[in-house]
Amino acid sequence: MSRSFDKADAAPLSAIEELYYSARQDYYSRDYPQAQSKYEEILREEPGHQQACIDYAELLFRFGRYEEALEQISQPLSTDFFDPQANFVAGSIYRAMDRPVDALEAYGWASRSMEFRSSAYTAMAELQLAENNLEMAADYARKALDYNVHNIMAYQVLAVKHRLAGEQQAVDSVLEKLWQIDPLNHFIRFEKYLNEPDAAKLETFQSLINNEFPYQTHLELAATYLKYKQKPDALQVLALSPEHALVDLWMAALDEEKTDSKLDALLAKPIAFVLPYRKETLHLLQQAREKRSHWKLDYYLALNSLAFNEIQQAAKLLTEIGDAADEATFYLNRALLLERAEDRDPSADLQKAWEMDPAQWRHWQHLARHRAENGQEQEALSLLKKATSRFSGNYVLEMDYIRILNSLGQYKQAMALLDKIKVLPYEGAGEGRALFETVYLNAALEDMQAKRWNAAQTKLEKSLEWPENLGVGKPFTANETMQDYLLGLVAKARNQQDSFRSHMQQVQAATSGISLNRSEQLLALFALEALEKSEEAAALWKEIQEEGNEETVRFIGQLYLGSNETVRSDPGNRREALLEKIAELRRMLQ
Repeated sequence: MSRSFDKADAAPLSAIEELYYSARQDYYSRDYPQAQSKYEEILREEPGHQQACIDYAELLFRFGRYEEALEQISQPLSTDFFDPQANFVAGSIYRAMDRPVDALEAYGWASRSMEFRSSAYTAMAELQLAENNLEMAADYARKALDYNVHNIMAYQVLAVKHRLAGEQQAVDSVLEKLWQIDPLNHFIRFEKYLNEPDAAKLETFQSLINNEFPYQTHLELAATYLKYKQKPDALQVLALSPEHALVDLWMAALDEEKTDSKLDALLAKPIAFVLPYRKETLHLLQQAREKRSHWKLDYYLALNSLAFNEIQQAAKLLTEIGDAADEATFYLNRALLLERAEDRDPSADLQKAWEMDPAQWRHWQHLARHRAENGQEQEALSLLKKATSRFSGNYVLEMDYIRILNSLGQYKQAMALLDKIKVLPYEGAGEGRALFETVYLNAALEDMQAKRWNAAQTKLEKSLEWPENLGVGKPFTANETMQDYLLGLVAKARNQQDSFRSHMQQVQAATSGISLNRSEQLLALFALEALEKSEEAAALWKEIQEEGNEETVRFIGQLYLGSNETVRSDPGNRREALLEKIAELRRMLQ
């Protein structure tokens, strides 16, 4: 390809534009709180930034803050009434606020753009279907298909329209086209059942819902029918769902005759694995709280509020529950949620969860982790020792136990456990191997400080292995820079000059291809000095200072230059902790 993907030649952006692209990337990456903060900063500096105004309004819409979103979208529409994206966002906001006429008008302007045409026509078709304007719904759905022949949502509108109009053959034709595009779509099979109800079609529909959360499939279908204002169809699909608290909640709101019984069923079910996040559920929980006062409804509303970035409201709800909850799961979840949202001390809740249900291994895990993170490592060690005995074979607890042993310098016991642990392979399962490497490197460093060179070399060579029981295979290119540097020091201590120089050259070669922002560049500086290449080391250090970020430069500088300042490495960064020990060992051997 002749196209260049190098950003080096790109024209510099203004500070505002650079911040905008950063905000947009956060938004696309679903880091919505970070995106919100950046958009707000942009609009404080430049209130008329057209694209930031639109994006921010869309973000507010996503958070369910419709009044604020509508006020925000008025700015870009005032600047350019015909802006297609602004109109599409405005249409979506009006629709959420149940203002169909305003929504249709906004979508109409958005449909003038090829980018939004098919989506806008689809939304207009759904609005017309909800108003029972069947022919207009079909007309807009067909227009949507003119510009996107694979528009699943437009086909769904047509299928429902034809069924409601009694056009059975047309339903079959539309569902056949939809099946060719998306054969796994459960809407197709349920519509076939609604079009011609019989036991065989119902069995076909139910038998193919085999995912981990089948009730969510039923909720999604119910939400689709409610969007079309087809409440009987929504109730029918919910009635077929496996039992779940959220299904009870929806049915309590939709079926007035069953409101009390479904609320009773909802409150009787445990809260484990009940994770509300939908905008429809948020509204239904608010309604349910008007009818009943119960800690579970407050808890569910708090979870749903978190999904909409309403962190303060969620924290308030969780705090006000106090000790009313009678399930250990609540106290564990509140501890974790409030610690992250409000930096609140989770000790009491973690302790209560553990006391209420010691049969749940996660209660042991989180209580031990909290104690270890707060300087109570001996208490954490005691807990994990009991936990690994009680929950034999639980590799998550076993890895936490090994971590504590490592931090306390009990390397022999940690190494023995690493030989026995069996970590199940999973995507990104590098944690067990990283722990293995860390323990053996720490043990080797201890031997080197005591000048036990044979023992140190054995452990360093062991740290290069990738044992099968740790759940991950060796990558094509492994980072062995630390081992090379330390093996070089061992060779030097034994007066093996060729081996010493070879290892130091390998360090130099390995670090030449990595970013200057990597803390391992410290080893490159050490290796160059060891090879008596002081000028090259000085040039590399200058390059790191010029191009590295502030944190990396400070970290490397303090260890390389021998500063008396306390090195502030990231507590969770195992490699930086090891580099500190290596720098200390180097000073000792000089």
